[in-house]
Amino acid sequence: MPANSTAIVFGKGPVAVHAADTLLRLGFDILTVVPSSSELSGQPSLRDWGREHERPVALTSDLDALDVSADLGLSVYFDRLFRPRHIERFGRLLNVHNSLLPRHRGVRPINWALLEGDRVHGVTLHEITPGVDDGPIVDQEAFPISPEDEEVADVYTRCLDAATRLLDRSLPSIMTLPSEPQDETLATSHHSRDDVSLGDRRFWRRGDVSFTA
Repeated sequence: MPANSTAIVFGKGPVAVHAADTLLRLGFDILTVVPSSSELSGQPSLRDWGREHERPVALTSDLDALDVSADLGLSVYFDRLFRPRHIERFGRLLNVHNSLLPRHRGVRPINWALLEGDRVHGVTLHEITPGVDDGPIVDQEAFPISPEDEEVADVYTRCLDAATRLLDRSLPSIMTLPSEPQDETLATSHHSRDDVSLGDRRFWRRGDVSFTA
């Protein structure tokens, strides 16, 4: 890692907090953290992490309202899309996505993987580009799944564990790790307008319509 490398962490939940902890331990100067607007109660909070470590905490997740730039930007379940004007502020801008790209780009990747009967799932660390989840792949962590037996909530929890392993492996060399373009012939994408096609896989657990993933 180059001396005095700077970083900004975007996102929410335990993996975002773990990423911030790891980058700080590796010697990155974390200039600010940008919590998602949808931080969940009861989960480790990136907002709280910033306050505890005396790092600036962005008061908004609106990227156009943020005047931030750094050597590294890391998005961990962040809820905003980065446009070219945002991407150019970083030496390297990466995202953690809950699928084995190029399959299941876009929203609800776990839901679609279970609906389509995938037997292997995982998480991807990839470069952020102006497209949606189509940037070159830096690293992936895969694991088997059982669509007959597992719910979205189950696979989501396993994705969090996989993402932690992935970041532990990747972050020590994050500024120099190579990336490989995605194979567009294997790509699938999903949009919010397609949610109706998920049926009972739209929900955390089949039969429980109280919560969606």
